[in-house]
Amino acid sequence: MFKKNTIHIFLIAGFIIIGITSPFSAKSRKPKAEKKWEFQGEMIHLTIKKTCEKQGRRVPILKELQTAYQNGEFENWEPVGQYWTTDEKEGDNTQVIVFYTKDGTTTYFSKALGMAYLACIK
Repeated sequence: MFKKNTIHIFLIAGFIIIGITSPFSAKSRKPKAEKKWEFQGEMIHLTIKKTCEKQGRRVPILKELQTAYQNGEFENWEPVGQYWTTDEKEGDNTQVIVFYTKDGTTTYFSKALGMAYLACIK
């Protein structure tokens, strides 16, 4: 194997070939891209934060779901439905904004009684 950043001169069929080589290293390979979103299914609000934290992720804010919707990221999301955010209804901390992936609209769900889907974000 050639040493890193070594200049090599070869004479092949009467042609002088000059090149710089460096060894292949596992460190130089790009790591496999980690998925941005991880789907968890439908659940109550009480469990969403811990569910995401167990995976080193978090519950998205409304703006992140809106951006994903605008970028077409929801086209392959299954199931289509209402997804939890961390954003609370202004003036009422008993309700949370949920985002509907079918049409990009929002509504409010009760933290105590609501059921929605969860997609944790990295």
